[in-house]
Amino acid sequence: MIAPALKSHKILLILLIVFGIIYGLISLVNHYNFRTYALDLGLVNHAIYDYAHFRVNYSTLLVDAAPMNFLGSHFTLLPLLFSPLYWLLGSYTLLVVQIVAVLFGGVGIYVYCRHRSSSPTMPLLVTAQFFFMWGIYSALAFDYHDNVVGAMLLPWFFHYFDQKKYWLASAFFGLLVISKENMALWGVFIAVACLGKYFPDKSARKVALSLAVITTAYFIIVTSVIMPELNTTHRQFAQLIRYQHLGNSFGSIVQYLWQHPEVIYSHLFLNTTGNPKFNYIKAELYGMILLSGGVSFLFRPWYLFLLLPIFAQKLLTHDFTLWGINYQYSIEFAPVLALATFEASTKFKPVFQKRYLVAFLVLTLAATSVTLVKRKSKWFIKPLVQFQRRMHYRSLFDREKLHAMLQLIPKQVSVSASSCLTPRLVEREKLYHFPVIRDATYIALVKTTEEGTYPLTPAAYTQSITQLRQNSNFKIIYEDEQAIVFQKIKM
Repeated sequence: MIAPALKSHKILLILLIVFGIIYGLISLVNHYNFRTYALDLGLVNHAIYDYAHFRVNYSTLLVDAAPMNFLGSHFTLLPLLFSPLYWLLGSYTLLVVQIVAVLFGGVGIYVYCRHRSSSPTMPLLVTAQFFFMWGIYSALAFDYHDNVVGAMLLPWFFHYFDQKKYWLASAFFGLLVISKENMALWGVFIAVACLGKYFPDKSARKVALSLAVITTAYFIIVTSVIMPELNTTHRQFAQLIRYQHLGNSFGSIVQYLWQHPEVIYSHLFLNTTGNPKFNYIKAELYGMILLSGGVSFLFRPWYLFLLLPIFAQKLLTHDFTLWGINYQYSIEFAPVLALATFEASTKFKPVFQKRYLVAFLVLTLAATSVTLVKRKSKWFIKPLVQFQRRMHYRSLFDREKLHAMLQLIPKQVSVSASSCLTPRLVEREKLYHFPVIRDATYIALVKTTEEGTYPLTPAAYTQSITQLRQNSNFKIIYEDEQAIVFQKIKM
């Protein structure tokens, strides 16, 4: 038994190394090539820089609100824990943390399956399937997001909960819940799912019920009291604006859906924007889920139950960018699909179990490979994710010249900058996302419109640079073919 186990651990190590390299080639290369942005890497980098200096962070990078406490925009406590790493890894800190978190989640998948399988091969198949999940590649291709880290704690929670090591399970559950305010809502469903699965076990039932009650209270207090107080707009949970067509609060949304159940069907399956350009995005999502092991929900429906808030978050909005498989909005599916696939396979005899796992490993790999090339989901930016192509390693900029330009800007002075520059300009109290200028002393802009000009159109962005050239309050202190720096003239 020792020899197969040792071999299995060696293969796991190889998987971690191989996928660690792949994930690094996606995420770290993007940052190296100035393809990370104000929202969200710049925003969270700004926060951890302040936290690393024992200061409260006030987010100044938001384009639709006045500066506010960072926790007023997203209530996430994980950056506090990671902030000391900023001294070592600088602007790459959160990207490295995110990659390590995904690998750690993969180890959690392996550990969960290894303790519930007599075969050393089965856990490796599930772990490989997890590492190939499309949701991971989409998330790593676009900046840093706390829910990616939080989702990776799920298999560890399930493992220790099933082992009746409730204190360890609660620790992982707590980290998941505090990773982001919406993850707390997911935590409620996770706890309720555990309550149903382990209901015959009195001790497990007690712990699961306690976690559900505590997390519900936490979610309500955070979104209804703390965040509105910290948010300069004083709105109740600003993310609800995406669902305002259903109601202005959680209560009114639930009431509306209860009274109009037909709305649920239309939002789950239909293009609710009326624009035919967004047809089939939801179909693509469902297709990817089924190919990646979603049919396993038929055998283990409790996994489908705990995904209900994820489906609601993605599909009840008119924002088509959430519907599909882009960005970080599908990361929660990765661990759930892998675990559901494994647990469904245990219903079969060993020979069929292996075939089942191999089949979904191959299907997941195929689905991910195809969607790395083409997908229905809008705003699919190929250079961000296609690590297998040469264009991914090319930058639109002369990196050395751009770094030299950034060195001209003194630390601690207020700056307004193009989105792709902000993650490297966080060493100051006030950092603005251009075209927001406010009291900025310096304005650093790239000239190209190919790296994104949000919230401006490309034409408006170019026009704004022209207007700054004509603004008598600013002078140009640096300009080359790719970038320009303005300094405010002292009066």
